[in-house]
Amino acid sequence: MGRGGWRGRWRPTLRVVAYLALFFALTQLAELALLLLLLATGVLRVVPALETLTTSPLVLPLYGAGLLAALGVTWAFARLLDHRPLLDFGLRPGGPWLRDAAAGFGLGALLMALIFVVELGAGWYRLEAVEWGAEPLDQVVSRLAVALLFFVMVAFLEELSFRGYVLQNLERAWGSLVALFASSAVFAAFHLLNPGAGVIPVLALVIAGLMLGSGYLVTRALWLPIGLHLAWNFFQGPVFGFPVSGTAAGVLLRLVPAGPDAVTGGPFGPEASLIGVAAEVAGLALLWLWSQRRWPRQEPAEARARMGAGRIS
Repeated sequence: MGRGGWRGRWRPTLRVVAYLALFFALTQLAELALLLLLLATGVLRVVPALETLTTSPLVLPLYGAGLLAALGVTWAFARLLDHRPLLDFGLRPGGPWLRDAAAGFGLGALLMALIFVVELGAGWYRLEAVEWGAEPLDQVVSRLAVALLFFVMVAFLEELSFRGYVLQNLERAWGSLVALFASSAVFAAFHLLNPGAGVIPVLALVIAGLMLGSGYLVTRALWLPIGLHLAWNFFQGPVFGFPVSGTAAGVLLRLVPAGPDAVTGGPFGPEASLIGVAAEVAGLALLWLWSQRRWPRQEPAEARARMGAGRIS
């Protein structure tokens, strides 16, 4: 490959590096600025612990500020550097987008239900309380709605960023396989600041990233991974009562770990356990079978044209 070819490969790679730096900095600054404003105006007097933030209504405006900042960064990079509309990164609502989203949601719910059955059936988690019996129903419904909206924002933001801008730019430069693994590693690394994060949780999140990235590669759209990501988090925390990436998110049930960290995931939750990794591998296998039997992968026409011409912008 000539020097021009290597330069062509590194252009989208450097865009990704710059994008990730601004993405992280501006989302954190936006959330911090809103938090300081709430404290300065007296709207907020005590900052909730990070481990319990997902169960507080405060999470919606805080994460919403980060979401707006991330959308601004992604839109700017897409328009000014990639010269593409934001919708081109897998968000166009045409075709079977609703079926994709529903299929992803169903897969995520199924995988987390299997984790729940195995963890409780083996005695590795213990049911401590049923929240809807201990709290007024309207409070439980309100908390469940807050959690659902929060995890909708999480799924949309992380899929647009990691399976949208990052994976798709890297794929144009290095191909699908390298892009899939690299974007999954980046996705896992961005969770290093979560409570309970460590080597094993991050490695487990790489597998989760491979599963979510495969959802994009199978459908060439973000709707399936968005649905999968949403259901995985929502059923893991609010419905079944597990920690979600180190944060307490139980609404309907309250579980306590009763087994070793290897099978419970410890404070990070079951997605960092052997059971969670097994579920993610099963999800990968199902997506592969799906791609082979029902929805053969289709390379984007634009990518085929650019690669055929030997140019990557």
